[in-house]
Amino acid sequence: ATPASRVADGSCTFAVTPSESVISAHTWGDAPGAKPKVVAVATLLQDSTSAIVTLASSGITRPAQ
Repeated sequence: ATPASRVADGSCTFAVTPSESVISAHTWGDAPGAKPKVVAVATLLQDSTSAIVTLASSGITRPAQ
């Protein structure tokens, strides 16, 4: 189980997890039986170590596109 999923299932109160885990948690949906949403409450690093990526062939070169 991932740290975020352990928070969601109640087996722990909080966890240190990559920011993309919080984003992923928001794709679980709201259907009956779906996992509850988790929220980020603090960061450990001043700068993010995550990246948003796409294929070079997409033509996307910056977030505004």
